[in-house]
Amino acid sequence: MLNGLSVKNKTMLFVSSIVLFFAAIFSFFIYLQQQERIASLQSSYHRHFLESYDKIILKHKEFYENRVMANISSVGVKEALEAQDREKLYALSKGRWETLKKENEFLDVMHFHLYDGTSFLRMHKEEKYGDTIANFRPMLAHIHEKKEPISGFEAGVYSFSYRVALPVFKDGKYLGALEFGSRPEHILSEMEFFYDLKGAIFIKKNPISAIKEQKHIEINDYALVYENLGNEALVERIARSYHFEDNKNITIGERSYVLYSIDLFDFQKNSVGKVVFFNDTTKMQEEFYQVLKRIFIFLAMLLVVLLFVVHYGFEKIITILEMANKKLEASHKKMHNYLELIDKNIITSNTDLEGTITYASEALCRISGYEKEELFGQKHNILRHKDMPSSFFENLWASLGQKRFFRGDIKNRTKDGENYWIESTIFALYDENGVHIGYTSVARDITDRKKVEEISITDALTKLYNRGYFDRVCPRVLDEAKRADGWIAFMIMDIDFFKDYNDTYGHQEGDMVLREVAHSIAESLKRPSDYAFRLGGEEFGVLLKPEEATGTLKLAHKIQKSVGALEIRHAKSSVAPFVTVSVGVVTKKAREVSSCDTLYKQADDLLYHAKANGRNGVSSNI
Repeated sequence: MLNGLSVKNKTMLFVSSIVLFFAAIFSFFIYLQQQERIASLQSSYHRHFLESYDKIILKHKEFYENRVMANISSVGVKEALEAQDREKLYALSKGRWETLKKENEFLDVMHFHLYDGTSFLRMHKEEKYGDTIANFRPMLAHIHEKKEPISGFEAGVYSFSYRVALPVFKDGKYLGALEFGSRPEHILSEMEFFYDLKGAIFIKKNPISAIKEQKHIEINDYALVYENLGNEALVERIARSYHFEDNKNITIGERSYVLYSIDLFDFQKNSVGKVVFFNDTTKMQEEFYQVLKRIFIFLAMLLVVLLFVVHYGFEKIITILEMANKKLEASHKKMHNYLELIDKNIITSNTDLEGTITYASEALCRISGYEKEELFGQKHNILRHKDMPSSFFENLWASLGQKRFFRGDIKNRTKDGENYWIESTIFALYDENGVHIGYTSVARDITDRKKVEEISITDALTKLYNRGYFDRVCPRVLDEAKRADGWIAFMIMDIDFFKDYNDTYGHQEGDMVLREVAHSIAESLKRPSDYAFRLGGEEFGVLLKPEEATGTLKLAHKIQKSVGALEIRHAKSSVAPFVTVSVGVVTKKAREVSSCDTLYKQADDLLYHAKANGRNGVSSNI
């Protein structure tokens, strides 16, 4: 059959076959590459999502453990529970209950339990008490038996909640337990706020719970209780074909979703519920198919052009070249548009060897608030935030000097003084002759991720760092001071007669005092390398690397005086008519400090000495 074809037609057939063969291979390769890219993006998103979920649960647990301890430690609470004086206990706890309800709209349980397993006082339903609830609630039975703190999801008489319970002792005698519970809707609320993810919560049916399932939708042994999807078709679809698989892809109409399923565990790490989040990937899928569509169109056009060349012969070369030139112009325009798209959406900049900015993308200008003209010719440190220590940039330049490459998270400052975070990759820039002429930075905005991380290390009331962050940062600061053969200092301060203040003015005013004292401490610190913490209750800490030993003592007196200067009235203080603090401060050569625990213990001992010497003073080792 081929013998009857002309040379031209044979050539056309051969060219067509070759083009189609390579087009199929190329298309398949692009398809696999795009699939891998989508899978990688979804995997990365899923990992960050799980980390954020764990941090939300941990933050919630620590927050309410502190609230339970604060309530138990309030004057008269243990005595009222021991005397089983329900009215007095209600009066003592009412203020804190109302304050916590305002802070968290999903908080629905504050429950005192007696040692024998009976309900003594429900702040959320004070008229209901006396039932032997421990017979139906394994969590309560466990705490009465083991007498140790406990937390987890569990259904109660009135709600399915995340519960935190601590035992109550007085003079070594076990009196009972105090329990806080928050509806799991707070998980949906926080994940929607930070990740724009909506979801649904299912729980195992529990005969003692009075909660009503939404829409009577069930999956296996789980019933729907909360959802913020606002899409009835989506809810009905998962009820028919979903069985809590993680990373499950589903399509409803023209929308595509990836479903993430997480177990809600009780105190024994048994699953008592499921939370399912819905990630709308429709836009990503559409972009994927648009890429394939453009490739197919391009290959089809290429085939047409080649056949056209063969069909009309060399006499049409000029015409073809003219058409090719038009295509080249179109491609040039597309490339220009592509570069413009990068300029608008990718945070990039170039500098010379001295760090002077020679190029800045529109995306960088948008996030920093500067115009391009304001950045060109400026040193790159115009964007540097004061919180970034000098040691970070020393390591950055050392890495660029050795490897011609650096990658890390950088906190920058906008033109109007706000901050933003980027994940930056910096590499050396060379000219056509291979001469090193500067550096290029390519970055992405990670401000939202850093905000989530900041929540996990920040005390919610005072906005200072929390005790957990002290345990993380102190070893690093100590190591840095040792390498520099420098000083390290740590001070602990305690608000004098704070329990008496709370008893006199109430917990709301007490929280105000904590915020004011925290603000005064933070305002006294001027260097990015100085850290202020709320260590717990009315106790605060400051960690720093002073340049000389006496500087820390001066700072301690400055903080003590600044708190007194607030002139917050304290009628029950025996040392001053206003709120005051006692401070213990230890300053040593870093090489003389074996560990952060030792440093903390020495500062705590000096705080005790300051209190023993009459309070409202500073006790130091120098």
